Amino acid sequence: MMRLDKMKQFPWHSYLFSLFPILALAAYNINEINIRVVFRPLFIALAVSFLILVFLNVFFKDWQRAGLLATAFLILFFSYGHVYNFLHNIKIANIPIGRNRILAIIWLLLAGLCVWFITKLRKGEWVDTATRSLNLISTLLIVFQLGSFF
Repeated sequence: MMRLDKMKQFPWHSYLFSLFPILALAAYNINEINIRVVFRPLFIALAVSFLILVFLNVFFKDWQRAGLLATAFLILFFSYGHVYNFLHNIKIANIPIGRNRILAIIWLLLAGLCVWFITKLRKGEWVDTATRSLNLISTLLIVFQLGSFF
């Protein structure tokens, strides 16, 4: 029973969130591509998420916090282009916020905020709940994407 509980608390979401954008893009373009071209990006995404997770675990000495931060970094990475395209022509106070110079600074500030917030979290119920919830959400996202291939 203890082993199953440890499996539920491991941050699998870091791996699954790295796979989701690739599977979503492949599912959207399933009639345009050969399915074999998806395997290399999936492998690279898994390898990169593994390296990020291991590096952050060395820093935090806690798999759950490392997983939360790795997932935050992966979401920021994969969402950057979408946000850039959305904000490309929008100006605030005559400053174009959709430019890479502005958006990169905002993204770095968001990443810093994620680091600060996760380092301030105390080990306990909230971290466990967040990990289990993100594991469930990411699993459902992957299942739905895989279901769209069939």
